[in-house]
Amino acid sequence: MKKELLFPLVLLSPAGFAAVTADISVIGQILPPSCSISWAGGTNGTFALGSISQGDLNKTTTTTLPETTTQIMAIGCSGPTVVGFKTIDNELPTLPTGSYSLSTDSAGNPIGSFQIVAKDAQAVVDGGSGQLKYTQNNGVSWQNGSTNNSIINSYAASTAIYGFGAPSAANTPLPPITDMSVPLAVRPVIAARDNLDLSTAITVNGSVTFELIYM
Repeated sequence: MKKELLFPLVLLSPAGFAAVTADISVIGQILPPSCSISWAGGTNGTFALGSISQGDLNKTTTTTLPETTTQIMAIGCSGPTVVGFKTIDNELPTLPTGSYSLSTDSAGNPIGSFQIVAKDAQAVVDGGSGQLKYTQNNGVSWQNGSTNNSIINSYAASTAIYGFGAPSAANTPLPPITDMSVPLAVRPVIAARDNLDLSTAITVNGSVTFELIYM
């Protein structure tokens, strides 16, 4: 008869010997789409009024100059985003009318003001027709601009935030967009000659910041 001996195999860990481990970490970020605002054609948004003769200015009343040629403002986003913009007057931010300052002469007299005009009918949003919309209550409700030549008022005077979307009914919320462009023009108004220091050349220097607002 064949006999077998069984030898139980037992693995023993030395007392107090800890398991050896290694960890991995998985990290990252989920980011919202980002947008940028720019001027097409490398113009930097400069609207040149050229040289203005004193003799062309009204003596006792303001003088309205011709509307400037347009510059193209563009907004581009990395993905569909509900984004608007507001404007800030960098010269005299307290102008009550919604217009923007052309700065002051050497005696501190206001040189004049200007309006920013959006050519709504030429707006392009995501490759299709665009429409200007604005809110004065931080997006609670939205109104449509005119079909063309909408005035962009300063935020300080109007609390208005503007945006563009595909044409839609009034009170429709601002939709998400990926890219848009619109021609803007400037309508300058110069103060009366009697209200300016004309003893030296006057430098017209309006400056406005467009600030993107994620809604």
